[in-house]
Amino acid sequence: MLVVQVEGEGRAVIERLVQRPELAALKLIVAVSADVPLDDDQLLLWGIFTRFDCARDIVPARTETRGAWLTCHGPLGIDATWKAGYPETVGTPPAVAAAVDGWWGRG
Repeated sequence: MLVVQVEGEGRAVIERLVQRPELAALKLIVAVSADVPLDDDQLLLWGIFTRFDCARDIVPARTETRGAWLTCHGPLGIDATWKAGYPETVGTPPAVAAAVDGWWGRG
């Protein structure tokens, strides 16, 4: 999986990246917003899987239709960037985080 951070809309970036021959061996190419940290696996996965709609944000490199069957080929692109109409990001209030850290002796 290749993950790229983008400012603004990610769809155009994904549409270009899934067509690049040097990236053809990848399974997934994902665009995330700048607020998604790439160095924290948990937050990265949260940022990817809470910010895309399968019906509108998936971009296959190529599709093939045979009768009623649709087959996707090449890397699957995902535009997991922040979009208008999404609710605000959920976060833990600092007082709650401090209380939990205190329970575990981290505070």
